[in-house]
Order: sequence, then structure tokens, then C-alpha cells
Amino acid sequence: MPETRATLRYLRTSPPKVRQVLGLIRGLDVEEARQTLEFCERAAAGEVLKLLDSAVANAEHNQSLPVDELFVARA
Repeated sequence: MPETRATLRYLRTSPPKVRQVLGLIRGLDVEEARQTLEFCERAAAGEVLKLLDSAVANAEHNQSLPVDELFVARA
């Protein structure tokens, strides 16, 4: 199974706050994860959403994977 990564560096938010947001999307497919992040009221959700979009773009461009088959395996 192909895997794509994206890295978020220099985020000025504490790791426990970001881990709470990542726990919400772990194991979901991409569309459900996007919807969850859009309606999440945590401040870190916006940055994690940009990171998710970057990972999806990497999967589409670099490995030609269809978006409807992608899901969040690790976060």
C-alpha cells in the first residue's frame, strides 16, 4: 500500500493541543477528516487542515492516487 507524508514544522502551538486534534481524524477517510477539521473549534485545527490538504496534494501529484481512496493512517 503506497503511503504519502506531509510535515508541519515550526507550529507555535503546544503538542498536547495538536495531539487532541490529530486524534479526531486518525483512521478517517479524507473527506470525513476535512469535515471534522472544518467544524472543530480548536485553534490547531486550521493548521492540521492545511497539513492534510498538503498530504492529499502530495498523494495526487507524486503517486497519482485517487482522492476518494485516501484515508488518514497515521497522524
